[in-house]
Amino acid sequence: MTANLISIFAGLFEWILFSVGLRVVEKKLGCEKPWWAWIPGLRFIGLGKALKMNAEGIFCGIMD
Repeated sequence: MTANLISIFAGLFEWILFSVGLRVVEKKLGCEKPWWAWIPGLRFIGLGKALKMNAEGIFCGIMD
């Protein structure tokens, strides 16, 4: 039971840190929708669009 709670909190903590970091990067790159960083799948599509690498962003979004 305790191990499950630790895993859940560790996963949430990782998701929050990654999303905040990716949102900051997307905002600095001029992404039109930096809030996509909070949605799994869309986070890398938004980053790919900000970097003008749409195909790579879609591929990474699918893999996410």
